[in-house]
Amino acid sequence: MNAVAQYSRSKRTMVYAETSRQIANEGANAAICGTFGPSSSNHQFVGRVGIQTKF
Repeated sequence: MNAVAQYSRSKRTMVYAETSRQIANEGANAAICGTFGPSSSNHQFVGRVGIQTKF
């Protein structure tokens, strides 16, 4: 499951928040691509907050 929220602060600047949650089958480790590695359980949650400026 993923969720993203974006807010434009001006013509060139945007802030955003993103979350990802994964639940794997019993006996498997959850692994979301782009993270530091797989979870030690079958659940994994990642949150990101950022700012983007266009030039």
